[in-house]
Amino acid sequence: MSGERRRQLKNELHGDVGALSDFTDDEVEKMLRLIKDAHTKERKALIHSIDETIAALPWVFRGPVRSVLFGGLK
Repeated sequence: MSGERRRQLKNELHGDVGALSDFTDDEVEKMLRLIKDAHTKERKALIHSIDETIAALPWVFRGPVRSVLFGGLK
């Protein structure tokens, strides 16, 4: 299992990091959890920003503009 988690972390980091081999299994798990949490927070912030931008448009245009510019984001 730890080998698989290390591969996942290497993939998240887009390559091998020299210090990765020095990480304990707990540190690998913590790094993966931190990266996942950061991605979640970034996505929520992006969606919030998009919602605020779309809200500035007249209501008639909001749906079509969201669909054309952002597709299935949400």
